[in-house]
Amino acid sequence: MTVVPDENYYRTINLQMQFVKIGAARPLTIEGRVTAATRQLITVEADFRREDGELIARAAAQQILMPKV
Repeated sequence: MTVVPDENYYRTINLQMQFVKIGAARPLTIEGRVTAATRQLITVEADFRREDGELIARAAAQQILMPKV
């Protein structure tokens, strides 16, 4: 959301989740990043890690920008 212009909102048009390891009921650290952006499309990824830094899951998504009406 930090890269979405004020005059736009977005809709998620694609979401993929890859589970790498089993996670217990413990806190996770989530790090998200924008991997590409154009005037109409934003591609993002997020890593979900245990407290010890072990990767549990990775998400990838694409959002299309829409003008606010």
